[in-house]
Amino acid sequence: MKQHHLFYIASFAMVIAVLDFPYGYYQLLRFIGFFAFGIAAYISYSSGQKIIPFVLGFMAIVFNPSIKVYLDREVWAVIDVLSGMGLSIWTFYFFKNK
Repeated sequence: MKQHHLFYIASFAMVIAVLDFPYGYYQLLRFIGFFAFGIAAYISYSSGQKIIPFVLGFMAIVFNPSIKVYLDREVWAVIDVLSGMGLSIWTFYFFKNK
């Protein structure tokens, strides 16, 4: 499987988080988001991008499973969807010519 497909899978997992899943799904999503954004930040930084690695790194901190960010479910739904869409867009444009 190509590396960028894993980012699309993580994005999909974030976008469908607006559905009503058991709490365990959202705990798993924190790990998925943390690692996806962390790896994306590293790849982005390694390729010489200037600002995007910091945005991706910030999102990794938001999804960090160790230091929980407590927000309402509706706020998390918006964050999940926007994060998933943002990760998809970054993945598409970053891997488009590679």
